[in-house]
Amino acid sequence: MKHGNIVLKLVFGGIGLVYTIVGLICLLQGIDAAGSLNAIFTLQGELREVATVGAIFSVLGPCFLIAALCLVIKDKRRARMKEELLAWGSRVQGTVTQVRVNHSIRVNGRNPLIAQVLCPFPSGEVTLTSPHLWNIRPAVGDTVDVIYDPMDERRYVIDFQEK
Repeated sequence: MKHGNIVLKLVFGGIGLVYTIVGLICLLQGIDAAGSLNAIFTLQGELREVATVGAIFSVLGPCFLIAALCLVIKDKRRARMKEELLAWGSRVQGTVTQVRVNHSIRVNGRNPLIAQVLCPFPSGEVTLTSPHLWNIRPAVGDTVDVIYDPMDERRYVIDFQEK
């Protein structure tokens, strides 16, 4: 689903950029016609509408840009955590105990799989849930690598790569 996040970031960023530019242009036209920012609300007719659209768009544009920036930051943090775990994390062998189809998501006629993996952590056996699996089809009983942070076992990556 990486492509969905890329599309979402591009859409939010593009809308934010267009809204900001259009808003600032309309707002500047209203300010130019009124003479000052304070006098913009005294405009009448079409110029007032242009200034109002400019004010609304110049507020919405940065909101979309901030949303896109938040998505970028979230993806960077997730990627950094995964890289840290792969480089420094502890490895254990887990066993796939359940594989089910997530019927609530459907993309191009396909539903992703979700696997549950039983892992023998030092604190005890824990059942972990995988993210959505689109191109990997694990079977119950398969052995997979689980890389986890020994300081915080809630941070983990399940490695479903073929061996």
